Amino acid sequence: MSPQVPVNFVTPSIVYFVPKASQLSSTSQRLCLSQNALTFFKSNGLPNVWAIITAFVLFLIVKLVNKIKEELKQDIDIVRKQKANSLLSNEKCEEIFTHDVTENIKFVGFIDKLMYKQTDDEILASVVDYKTSKSIEIDKDIMKFGLSLQLPSYLYLIKHSSTFDKNVRIVGLYIQHIINYDNKYRDINTQLTQNKEESMKLDGISSIDPDRLSMLDISLNSSSKSETIKGISINKDGSLKKSAKLYSDDQFDDLSNLVEENIKIAGNTIISGDFSINPKQIDKVNKSCEYCKYAAICYRRNDDIKHYSTKEEQ
Repeated sequence: MSPQVPVNFVTPSIVYFVPKASQLSSTSQRLCLSQNALTFFKSNGLPNVWAIITAFVLFLIVKLVNKIKEELKQDIDIVRKQKANSLLSNEKCEEIFTHDVTENIKFVGFIDKLMYKQTDDEILASVVDYKTSKSIEIDKDIMKFGLSLQLPSYLYLIKHSSTFDKNVRIVGLYIQHIINYDNKYRDINTQLTQNKEESMKLDGISSIDPDRLSMLDISLNSSSKSETIKGISINKDGSLKKSAKLYSDDQFDDLSNLVEENIKIAGNTIISGDFSINPKQIDKVNKSCEYCKYAAICYRRNDDIKHYSTKEEQ
């Protein structure tokens, strides 16, 4: 047993490998914690087997927490690097935006991060929403059905709230994934750090204006591929390579109008006391109930489901 790890075990059945130098401190702490927990549980009458199991579970929890802390430190470094490469120098984080849609309907949103820059006659703004789920993404194909409208709702709010007194031009609406599931249980090295940076690129809908995007990521002024925005590349003539997730100002305005239409429908339905169960099934997938915790006890019937297809719309 390494003398550098001051741990005395109650039972010889627990063994461990000598840690690397970089892991020594946290590993020693976890082993000491497990030992103290094992001693505590056994001294309080817990059977030997259950005391070992409980201490081992506690050890795993501490290990997972330390792993998350390491990853969050990486997240912070990457976000700082992205901020240093952006000319959208102003930020509003975890800010509440409100707008009176009608006399009876008030819409409220909580935005994780709004990056923006004020010019003489307008404001350039980019919305970022942090996600820990790998499966969450912007699905523009189902927006017309009133779904996947979280980020478009933020677009609507910053365009209509009293926060800004100038015309707002959108740079992009993005999701940023802060957990890299591919690297979750592996040691960090140079290659994995690069994978982490790739996984934390902003993913969503971008402005079709390359000058506007270069305000968000100045690397586009010297490189053909964005270091900050996923899927954004520049042609030799300075134009953006074609992408289904590039929007013009008119398309952003249409998206904002779509949000307002859905807010009014939902608001008036609530005001009228209509709480009908009518989930939407898109391309044979029940999108409305996909993440609902109460699906098992819901009174929904098969004939309540509204069926739609993106293929028919295309």
